[in-house]
Order: sequence, then C-alpha cells, then structure tokens
Amino acid sequence: MFDRYQGIVLKLSPQSLGFTFLLAALAAFPPLSTDLYLSVLSVIGQSLGTSPEAAGYTVSVFLGSFALSQLVFGPLSDRYGRRPIGLLGCALYSVTAFGCARSSSLSELLVWRCLSGMGAGAASVLAFAIVRDLFSGVAGRVRFAYVSATQALAPMFAPVLGSLLYRFTGWRSLFILLGAAGVLVTAAFGLCFEESLPQERRATLALRDMLSNYRHILVNRQAVACCLLNALSMGSLLAYITGSSFVFVDLLGAPRTEYGGILLLTASGAMIGSWMSGRLNRAFVAPNNILIAGLTLVFTAAGTMLLLSLWGRFTTMTAVPLSLAMTISIGLVTPNVANSMLAPLAKMAGAASALFGCVGMLGGAFSSAVIASIPSKSAVPLTVVMTMCSALALTTFFVLYRPRRLEEA
Repeated sequence: MFDRYQGIVLKLSPQSLGFTFLLAALAAFPPLSTDLYLSVLSVIGQSLGTSPEAAGYTVSVFLGSFALSQLVFGPLSDRYGRRPIGLLGCALYSVTAFGCARSSSLSELLVWRCLSGMGAGAASVLAFAIVRDLFSGVAGRVRFAYVSATQALAPMFAPVLGSLLYRFTGWRSLFILLGAAGVLVTAAFGLCFEESLPQERRATLALRDMLSNYRHILVNRQAVACCLLNALSMGSLLAYITGSSFVFVDLLGAPRTEYGGILLLTASGAMIGSWMSGRLNRAFVAPNNILIAGLTLVFTAAGTMLLLSLWGRFTTMTAVPLSLAMTISIGLVTPNVANSMLAPLAKMAGAASALFGCVGMLGGAFSSAVIASIPSKSAVPLTVVMTMCSALALTTFFVLYRPRRLEEA
C-alpha cells in the first residue's frame, strides 16, 4: 500500500525505518567498499605482484573517483530526478565490483575501482539530497542523524565479515560480495522508492546554470565552512581507516580477525555519535554546541594518540578507546554540518550535496594517499595526519563558520 507524503507518492513512507535503511544503504557504498577488505590490503598487494603500501592506492583511487563523480551526478539528479540517477549508480557499482574480483594486476584493479567509485558517487550523493527534498528544520537534522547512524552499520560489520570471508574463500570473494550487495540495493531502490523531487522543482541542465549553482554555493561562506569541516573530519577518519591495518596488524601484531573486531568496535562510535546527535537535536540542543563538542573531542583524541606514539606508548589498549572517541565525535559532527550546508539550498540540493560529499571525500582521499605513500615503522605519521586534520577543523569552525540560524531557501 502506498503512503502519501507532501503530495509525493512513495512506496515507503519517509517516516519509516525502512526508508531510513534504504537511504543509509545508498550512503553506505563508500565505507562498505573500503572497510570490507582493509585487513587484507597487504595480501592483495602480494597477490598482484606489488607492495602492500601500493595496494593502499585502491582506497585512494576509489575515494577520489567517488568524490569527483558527485559533482556530475548531483546536478543530473536535480535535472532528471533522484530515481534514474540512483538506479544508474547502483547498477554501475554492481558491475564494476564484479570486475574488481576478476582483476589480474594492480593497474586493472585500479581501473575497476575508479569506475566503482563513480557508481558509488551517483548513488550516495542522493541520500542527503532526498532527505532535503522531504524534511527541513529540526526534522531534517534528526533525519540526517538517523541516516548517518544507520549508515554506520556498514563499517561496523564489514571488517569482521571481510576477515572471515577471506579466511575461507580468498580476497576476490570480497569484491563478489560487494557486487552482490550492489545488486540488492539496486533492486530495493527500484522497488521501494519513487521520485522525491517534483517536476516543478527540477533544475535545468545547461552547463551555464550548473556552474552558476556551484558559484552560488561557493560564495556562501557558511557553505564553504561546512565543506571544509566535512573534508577535515573525513581526513582524520580515512587516514585512520587506511593506516589502521598497518598499525594494528603489521606493527602491533594483531591477528586479522582481531583487527576486524577492533574496527567493529571503533566504527560503532560513528553510529553512537550520530544517534546522540539525533537525540540532542530532538531535545533542541543548539547544533553549534554539538559541533563544538564533536570537534573538540576529535582533536583531543587524535592529539593524545600522537603523544602516545611519540612516547612509545601507542598500544592496542591505548589506541582503541581513543579511536572510539574519535569516531563518536565524527558521528556528532557530520549530520549537523550536512544540515547546515543543505538547509538554505533546497532549490539546488543535489548540487549542494554533491559539493559537500565531493570535498569531504577529496579530503579523505588525500589523507589516505599520504598515509599510503609514507613507509613507516611507527604510528607517528598516521597520528600526525589525524591531529593536523582535527586541529584545522577546529580552527575552521572558529574562524570561518558562522554560528547563526540559517533561513530555509
């Protein structure tokens, strides 16, 4: 039976848990696509005749492609609607994930990962845009938080699942699993979602108009601040994700199954932080206070890990609680920054969501590439990058971000 919401017929009510899971599935392609195989990066490198560090570029290439593709697919969704772009992205992701499983060299794998990132970008850019189509104000901030919290299930369970699957079937089966997940999401989106962007709110596709929309966003000081905050927060997080395999498995000697458990525990922080953000917004706590708390916490956690690594006290017992604190803080920050970015830009939500996601992932791709390119025998490079990103995020908030009530467009 169909539910009607704001004049738009949907197969799932936007208020339902199923609808939240559907949007979270679109947004979960990036973390699922990286976290599932992190524990076997060195194995993939050896299998393809290259170094373990070089295999880390499969993460960077995916994230870079994912980031840039959103700049194209976001405006396309503003013109043609969310549904056709979502179906295209999910289908492209599925096909290219199977291509990754058949790769016989690192260069071939990088090509497939690049195309896979494009598909993930087309799908993921829609999650926040659809929320902005249907919700605003406090309801929008709460929905952003709940989508982020549900999305965090992917990085929680992906490392453990990846480690177990690798043990029995090898690393290629991990990409087959990603392809199968893409097929399921494609089917769910096609069957359960009908267009959320009415025809009268569609944008034109002329290049001049697309560039004008991006110019309008880029001259908005608040929007620029939100993009930078997201990029620096993602820089801290993805530096940790990329370097954690080396630090915990190769440096500290943790078994791969134990490493999967560590990522499961720390990734749960993103869900906890996003859930807390939703509850705090429901209680009408000022979003700016939530942002200050989250940014301060991530800087404190990263800085403490840097000091521990410099003093030779960086161990699994000390690093895991601090990593959990860091991911909780990012869960607090991301949904509030996303809402502050998209709230005044309803007429170009696809483009705004694209720019938000693109800049965020480029920040993450850059930090992960830095980590992948620095051979090291300690955790110092990783913790330096994390601390620098979190310090710059806190500085950006106080210098560029304007804590004021944004008017809805």
